[in-house]
Amino acid sequence: MFTFEPGMIIWTLVAFSLAMIVLAKYVIPPLVRIVHDRRNRIAHDLESASSEARKAEEITASLNRRLTALELDRERILSEARETAHSRYEALEREMLEKIALMRKQREAEMARETEHFLASVDDRINRLIILGCEKVLRTRLTPEQQAEILENRIREFEKLTKI
Repeated sequence: MFTFEPGMIIWTLVAFSLAMIVLAKYVIPPLVRIVHDRRNRIAHDLESASSEARKAEEITASLNRRLTALELDRERILSEARETAHSRYEALEREMLEKIALMRKQREAEMARETEHFLASVDDRINRLIILGCEKVLRTRLTPEQQAEILENRIREFEKLTKI
């Protein structure tokens, strides 16, 4: 059971008071200082984190603006390159068509010269063959006047054929 002893209560109060004095003088101030320092450090860290978050948001916004500007520049450059390529393609196409037309004209002129040369060559041979044929049919040598008359008749017939 519980007995009341006044000496024990006094010694308990004295020991408790001494413990409280020692705690209040030596233990509690460093603990309070540690808690206060920790609170200040946490507040400072929160402010730093908030500041860093704002800086990161600003940097992100700046990078997004730069990225948008770069995308616009890229599109502009690509558009200019397309236009340049298209105009260069058209210029090259015109140049090639002009070269082809010139080559065609040159080839046509060359073919016309070759045709004239061929026709002149063939014409001379045909004329000689006609005169030889006439001489063989007539069994006589034709005079230059007769040869000229035969050739003139042949030329008139040829002109009639080419007019058709």
